[in-house]
Amino acid sequence: RFRRPPERDSGPKYMQPEGSHLTLFNVQAFRDTDTTIVVAEGEFEAVALHQCGIPAIGVPGGNAWKASYSPLFEGYERVIIPVDNDGRGELGPQLAGKKFAASVARDVPGPEVILCPEGYDINGLLAAEGVQAVRDLLGVDRQRDE
Repeated sequence: RFRRPPERDSGPKYMQPEGSHLTLFNVQAFRDTDTTIVVAEGEFEAVALHQCGIPAIGVPGGNAWKASYSPLFEGYERVIIPVDNDGRGELGPQLAGKKFAASVARDVPGPEVILCPEGYDINGLLAAEGVQAVRDLLGVDRQRDE
């Protein structure tokens, strides 16, 4: 996948070659932890969480979650789903993020849905407040979950 060229001001934000299939991003995170994993809406949020030392997989878009992913999350003590609260979704403030979180929470064992502070998504919170703010929001300690 790739972001649309800057000279295009309309159309989908992300694109991929015709015939390619969307899949989970950063599946290595499943091997990095056996207790806590985060399901992020989008690849960039998963990258931001990884930068914070938090194992995270990215679902490539709010509508890309599939119930068939559910078995991948069995056995984790915590499956965290952060909800964007930056008001940028097509459905308005929080609604797109809540819709994504609800679809994931319906299919994973023991989901923890956590709303980002008003005006933020994970990327924005990391940029504005730093690593510890993201870790505090999600309730993970300073050490990488191992």
